Amino acid sequence: MEFFRQTNIDFLKYRWWAIGASWALILVGLFTIFVQKGLKFGIDFSGGTAITLRFAERPDIDRLRAFLDSAQLGEVGIQRYEEAEKNEVLIRVQQQRQEGRDVSHDVQNALRAGLLGPAEDASKLDLNREGRDTLAARLVAADPDHISGRPDVTPADYYGRIAERIIAHRSETGIFRSAAEFDRLPETSGPVREWLKANS
Repeated sequence: MEFFRQTNIDFLKYRWWAIGASWALILVGLFTIFVQKGLKFGIDFSGGTAITLRFAERPDIDRLRAFLDSAQLGEVGIQRYEEAEKNEVLIRVQQQRQEGRDVSHDVQNALRAGLLGPAEDASKLDLNREGRDTLAARLVAADPDHISGRPDVTPADYYGRIAERIIAHRSETGIFRSAAEFDRLPETSGPVREWLKANS
């Protein structure tokens, strides 16, 4: 099949037009960079924090964005994550100027305050956002299984494994909706479950 019969085209005849158009595009790009005072890199290139959160119900992205705007975290990107029925969102927060700022904690606090109102008691556990190390430290301090002083057990290791199982269970089944769900925690003693109920 023949598309072109006459292939003797003088491309070089239009070289100055092509060079001129290229320079015009380069100058427009440089002018735009100058007006914007530099390149505006997205979070993917400038660094930052990515957080995945799961909700009990389908989240309203616009409401979440409004709550996070009030937290003064800078540029924040929110998008649905995984399948819609999983009720998960991916939140990207730009790199913070303040060193050592716990962005994940600030994001969760802003969303919690917006969705649920301010927390009543800061000493209470929220197992839906507690990390392994913090939960393990709280368990070590409370020692509900009374293992302190036993030569065959290290409290940090013992309660660290329990904390890992709790976090793994949460990741597998979703958020804890009530204290009654603590009874279904795998390989967890009765005193630990009762302590979780009393302190959550």
